[in-house]
Amino acid sequence: MVTGRLLSLQTNQPLVRAIVRLAEVYCPEGTPEEEKADECFWALDNAFSPSTFSDSDGVFVFEDVEARDYVVIVGDMIVKYAVVNDSEDRPILVAAPSNDLIDVGEHVVDY
Repeated sequence: MVTGRLLSLQTNQPLVRAIVRLAEVYCPEGTPEEEKADECFWALDNAFSPSTFSDSDGVFVFEDVEARDYVVIVGDMIVKYAVVNDSEDRPILVAAPSNDLIDVGEHVVDY
C-alpha cells in the first residue's frame, strides 16, 4: 500500500479529486539504492499504471500495488501533470515492498 497527501501550490489547500498515478522506475542493472534518483528513469503507462484519486483531504491511497520502485505523478500526462519531488527537486522514488505500508508524506504540487 502506498499513501500520501497532496496540497495545491496555488491555494495551499488539499488537492481534491486529483488523479494520482504510479510510474514504474527502470534502472540499469546493479544500480545502488543511493544512485537511483540520478541514474534511473520512470515510465507511465496510461492504461496499466496504478492510479487512484485524492479524497476531500488530499489523501491518496494505492492498495495492492506490485512490489517495485515507483514515482508518484499527479494529473494527466497529456494536459497537465506534476511529479512529486523531494527537497532537491528530484522525483521521490517509492520502493513499494509487498505487504507493507509506504507513506510518502505531505507534498505541495504545482496545481
